[in-house]
Amino acid sequence: MNTKNIGRNDPCPCGSGKKYKQCCQNTVPSSHSVAIKTRQLESIPILFKQATLAINHNNTKLAEDIYQEILSINAKHVDTLNNLAFLFVKTNRHKLAAETLRKLIQIEPTAKNYYNLSNLIRDDEGFEYIRKSLRLNPGSAEAFNLLGIYLLDKNLTQEAIIAFKKSISLNANTDQAFNNLANIMLLRGNYEEASLYYQTAIKNSPTTLTHYQNYLFCLSFDTNLSANKYLDTARTFEKLVSQNVLPYTQWDTPSGFSSEKPLNIGFVSGDLRTHVVSFFIENILKELKENPTIRLFAYNTTNFENDPTTKRLQTYFTQWHNISSIDSKLAAKHIHDDNIHILIDLSGYSLHTGLSIFAWRPAPIQVSWLGYWSSTGLSCINYFIADPIGIPTENQHQFSEKIWYLPQTRLCFTPPTADIAPPANALPLLTNGFVTFGCFQSTKKINDNTLRLWAKILNSCPNSKLKLKSLHLEEPIVRDEMLARLASCGITAHQVTIEGASERAKYFHSYHDVDLMLDTFPYPGGTTTCEALWMGVPTLTLTGNTLLERQGHSLLSNAGLIDWVCSTQEEYLQKAIDFSRNLTYLGELRETLRAQVAQSPLMNAPQFTKHLIEAFGGMWDSYQKTLTK
Repeated sequence: MNTKNIGRNDPCPCGSGKKYKQCCQNTVPSSHSVAIKTRQLESIPILFKQATLAINHNNTKLAEDIYQEILSINAKHVDTLNNLAFLFVKTNRHKLAAETLRKLIQIEPTAKNYYNLSNLIRDDEGFEYIRKSLRLNPGSAEAFNLLGIYLLDKNLTQEAIIAFKKSISLNANTDQAFNNLANIMLLRGNYEEASLYYQTAIKNSPTTLTHYQNYLFCLSFDTNLSANKYLDTARTFEKLVSQNVLPYTQWDTPSGFSSEKPLNIGFVSGDLRTHVVSFFIENILKELKENPTIRLFAYNTTNFENDPTTKRLQTYFTQWHNISSIDSKLAAKHIHDDNIHILIDLSGYSLHTGLSIFAWRPAPIQVSWLGYWSSTGLSCINYFIADPIGIPTENQHQFSEKIWYLPQTRLCFTPPTADIAPPANALPLLTNGFVTFGCFQSTKKINDNTLRLWAKILNSCPNSKLKLKSLHLEEPIVRDEMLARLASCGITAHQVTIEGASERAKYFHSYHDVDLMLDTFPYPGGTTTCEALWMGVPTLTLTGNTLLERQGHSLLSNAGLIDWVCSTQEEYLQKAIDFSRNLTYLGELRETLRAQVAQSPLMNAPQFTKHLIEAFGGMWDSYQKTLTK
């Protein structure tokens, strides 16, 4: 009972009808205490309705105050604890939300409450809670889906598949389990199966943007898909993402740019962290930072602020904004308020994309670059930055964006530091007496067509070996599946060495075991190709017709290794055999390749940045001309 502002002659708040001095000023009789408590308890339904009304009017502060008042009366009011927890989630106070749900579980250890907490914390504690939830309610499709997510996070892929399929068996109309199952199939390189699962997820939830994003990401690997079919799907995504959007039509537009009036360049990405995108952008950011005519702004769509690479990259930007917890409308407003002149998407339809922000047109020029290898299909993106090898002029029809060409390469790799990547060693072939081919790429890139060609190479080179190294090969069942696939394609177990992931320095030492790398197709390597070149190990690649298929072609051409680019599988086979027998040539490359690629366009950051700034200037000049028409 709050008596702070009650006078002695005021009515007693206990409801007895007496004056406060005659009743509860000194002592509160037990009957009066019961009366007070009863009146307080009776007020809870009214307070709860008031909190609900406040929530409906987006007044979360008032709702929170009312919920706290209810808990001061009854600390075990379960509906209030539940609603307060979700209010904390809504306002991005996840630690408080978890603490509130833990209190709720102490009162009501139900399947639902265990599920809600496990869905929030996503750690080992959460893993135990989702299992408890399923023990209490083994018929929950949502809980099996969440269990699958936990298992996938632990690289227990096969167990995750079982969980997702169980979720589907319990609810055939689920969309999340189909989407998650598709993600695994994509990870394993089963593009057709992944595509079917994504289509079912979309059918079950036709307005969920994430499903379309994942589906488009999957379609970008399908070399049999026409450009028109891909772009049609992207346009469907654009229709969804543009609903209820009023794009900006006015921006700050200086006539030119200089050190007095620098161009504001914004980057939207979820990969400004320890991620392959950072390997291709860090040295460029260093160079851009030193240019007085450019100011850099980051709009980070993920919450990895404690990541060491993130902390390092932050130092290159004039401003850094974490937009992971706000919607696209508010993110667009931040960008527009920052007077961004050129806004660059670094993610495309990959994970943590921020493409929905671009529908608001927060900047007058919007560009796709670096982190994606296909068109966004969005009319709100003006340009796609590429190079002449990656997108020949006859392939421009594959893109809805106008292609802006850099003169040499669209990618510039940041080499690893000396403490991580040791110098190249002598050819392992000289010691082993046989050639060792290698592939350190993701298993999703290794299809059976590629394996069958590799089998021909191994069988044409006596005693030769193949070394595979990839994150998901750590999992025993994935290793067994890969061995079975290798065998079915003509590669025996004694011909192959399989390794999972390792810490970065050990990873680079693994190149000491390999004489030359075999690229995958139609999805070639990017980062692994550059890393192999840095370690003195050339990669044999097969070119194709899309930007993705021609990525190895562009990388190796810019590295000065055009002879390592093949146009047909027959040429790929013959060159693999010929190069493996030319010990003198391989040995010379081993010694000189690092110095060669360090000076090449592929790793020459100052030269690349010069070309990029010229591109920014050209885009701005073109935009200025549209204003004078």
